Amino acid sequence: MPTQPNPKRVGRPSLPEGNARATMLRVRITPEEAKQIEFAAKVSDQTTSDWIRSAVAVAYKQALKTTNLNNGSDSNEAKNLRRKARKVDLRGGIKG
Repeated sequence: MPTQPNPKRVGRPSLPEGNARATMLRVRITPEEAKQIEFAAKVSDQTTSDWIRSAVAVAYKQALKTTNLNNGSDSNEAKNLRRKARKVDLRGGIKG
């Protein structure tokens, strides 16, 4: 008796290695904040998730500027922050 081939998997195909989002971050916001985010996303022609990711990237870059990470400060705090910042990949979270 011949064996039947495996049925095709249902659902979206897996993304290539390294392209899948691995971490989910949950944040509680007020209804007013949700409306503001949805409006900003719609105006910029983005999904709310994409808009939030871009807003976080902008805030991260601003944090780098205010902590002198880009200015080569030699304080221990700046060195530690630079070390941590090198591990952050803005497109996919923390690098191994």
